[in-house]
Amino acid sequence: MQNLRGIGKMEKKKFEIKPVKVERNEEVAENTFLISFLPLEDLSLEVKPFNFFMVWIPRIDFIPLSVSDYDGNSLTFLYKIKGNGTKALSLKKKNEILGIMGPLGKEFFFKNGEKILVVAGGIGIAPIPYFVKFSKGSEIDLVWGVKKGSELFEVTKIYGKMNNLKNFIIYTEDCSYGKCGKALDALREIRLNEYNRILSVGPEVMMKNFCNLCNKKNDCYVALENLTKCGMGICGSCYIKGTTKLMCSDGPVFECSEVKYHFESIIA
Repeated sequence: MQNLRGIGKMEKKKFEIKPVKVERNEEVAENTFLISFLPLEDLSLEVKPFNFFMVWIPRIDFIPLSVSDYDGNSLTFLYKIKGNGTKALSLKKKNEILGIMGPLGKEFFFKNGEKILVVAGGIGIAPIPYFVKFSKGSEIDLVWGVKKGSELFEVTKIYGKMNNLKNFIIYTEDCSYGKCGKALDALREIRLNEYNRILSVGPEVMMKNFCNLCNKKNDCYVALENLTKCGMGICGSCYIKGTTKLMCSDGPVFECSEVKYHFESIIA
């Protein structure tokens, strides 16, 4: 776990709570909201794919949210109502003041020109638009699966055109849109050896099954989210079983081989 006395001034700055105001907060699909913040001061943020922030709702809670988009000023997150914290966040109006801490976590490293397959389940789509926009020079195929069509929204309408997104396949379990089935069904239809890296983001049971399906191929990754409480590497709540790593400081992206013990207690 981290000791804040041993880190530099710039590193400490990311652990400061910075005031922001709500630019917009709207429901884009069933129980799924898009919220954007504008800074009240010059933040000079260097935000990388799969970085996350702790969003502070005064008198309520800190909520870890992955960056969904960032244009150098406006910071955007996608979230689903799951508890009291996200419910309270969904009620925030334009120009209300909240706090953010970050960017936290490490980016997902990849080489320019690589071919990458992303398999997202439900709200796991949240960090993908920024990742795709950031990965210029690479070729991305995206599979997104949801339980029902009402959980879908038009990704390009919200985030704009993503030129390096080659193929975008949608699965719905209620068979109301796109292909009928689950996102992981795509792994049985796609030639995985054509990809340099394969990444899954979504419910833990889905990511466990993903790693089981992907276990004969190297370079398979999962993004673990919403495990942290402090975001600073201090509380130890996001310790990855079987390793010396923490999700908040060493992740959120890990190779499947690193999280096999973490998934042991997850019933597939």
